[in-house]
Amino acid sequence: METDHVSVHQRAWIAVDALQPSERDTLFQTLERLSTLPPAEWPQPGPRLLKPESALYSLRVTPDLHVFFSVTGPNHLEIEDLVRPETLELHFRPRVEKGKAV
Repeated sequence: METDHVSVHQRAWIAVDALQPSERDTLFQTLERLSTLPPAEWPQPGPRLLKPESALYSLRVTPDLHVFFSVTGPNHLEIEDLVRPETLELHFRPRVEKGKAV
């Protein structure tokens, strides 16, 4: 499941393993392409830098899959975690009470 340029953090192994083969292929192909370029040259819209201090990025790989990954060296990326959009909505959608977001 890993390549010369893309590794999987231990907390993400189960999620990567649970992907459909086509999703896993798309995930690794996408990150392999990114690993060949410095972040400043990544296509836009593309990965979003979330934490500059740890080079943590977020990227929607498919309409149904987000990956969180970090740049761990020249031409090397590490998958930190995977999440489905519905999970993000469930946990991060603003709550509305009495017509106001809280």
